[in-house]
Amino acid sequence: MKVKKNKLEKFISNNEDIIVTAMELLFKMVGYSIVTAIAVTVVFTLVSMILIFSTYPIA
Repeated sequence: MKVKKNKLEKFISNNEDIIVTAMELLFKMVGYSIVTAIAVTVVFTLVSMILIFSTYPIA
């Protein structure tokens, strides 16, 4: 068990930069996908509201 842990620690310390970069990329991708989802939702809501109001005028 100890040998496995040491191997893992060695692997992590050797590839620390790669792992950190990969994690940063992952966080960025997740962040962008959330932002994109919110933007799409907002745009879709606005467009549907405009369409509804133009189809059924309140005045």
